[in-house]
Amino acid sequence: FVLTVVAIDRALTLLKPPGDSIFARITTQKQAQVDQRVGAGLSGIDVVAIGSSRAQFSVSPKVFEDVTGMRGYNAGIGGFVETNRHFDLLKRILKRSDPKLIVYVVDDFALNAGPRASRDGELLHMFQSVRLLRKGLPNAILSMARDDWRIPAYKKVELNKKWFDQYDGYEIHSDGWVEGRGTPNTQRVRRKGEAFSPDPDAVTLFRQLVAFSKNRSVPIVLVLAPTHRAYLEKGETRVRQYVAFMNALATELDVPFFNFTDPARFPVADDLLFFDTSHLNTRGAELFSRSLADAVLPALKGQASR
Repeated sequence: FVLTVVAIDRALTLLKPPGDSIFARITTQKQAQVDQRVGAGLSGIDVVAIGSSRAQFSVSPKVFEDVTGMRGYNAGIGGFVETNRHFDLLKRILKRSDPKLIVYVVDDFALNAGPRASRDGELLHMFQSVRLLRKGLPNAILSMARDDWRIPAYKKVELNKKWFDQYDGYEIHSDGWVEGRGTPNTQRVRRKGEAFSPDPDAVTLFRQLVAFSKNRSVPIVLVLAPTHRAYLEKGETRVRQYVAFMNALATELDVPFFNFTDPARFPVADDLLFFDTSHLNTRGAELFSRSLADAVLPALKGQASR
């Protein structure tokens, strides 16, 4: 019985027209590109960025190459916040490629997500499907089809645009950078009430991920990309605790950690540099990528300051 409900739900999800969320649409397209590029081997690529949407919007390999002379690929994928996903991707990358540097763009909330988060999400999804049957099968099917009962962080295009003061679209470049064209609605902030509560399994996997890269003689740097001041103010306690935690963890693991939410490193109050309050736009990514490249150059020589 339960399997029948889940099968109906999955079928409706597959039949639903793609792109009813700007960010979900980007994730689908970007994941396909990453799977293809990584599967074929990143030949000639010196620097690979991994992480979630913070990575995909922030790191411009072209700008990075202009500064360092090193070719790059941005393998960040929106929605991929669990550490086990990043670890799995890194293993795939290093199986077929030999980069000189991994830029791991971390999130101030990602360590809260345990490695079983994806599986638990599917279980929750299943139980919600069963709960809907109390409405009667026809109403349940209609509700699942509309997706009204399961509201993700990024809902419909019309609602998505409330995240922006101006929205001019996006472009997924061949080097993996997602260029967000627009400026943020600074009144709308994600995760403003979420506390810093690291999952022990996620932290263990994080240590293993760093060790895996280092053991293969591929240096890795940790980067907290800029978010808008409005985001930082709403999540002030979480971000402060996360930065302190990551500084200690980076010291323990002997890897550089660069915190670009620090106003001394990046102008986080400048609306013209952000796509929404969580992600950089074209100008912001170009400025950040140049600053990141300048920071990483000494890191490659073992002279990074934390």
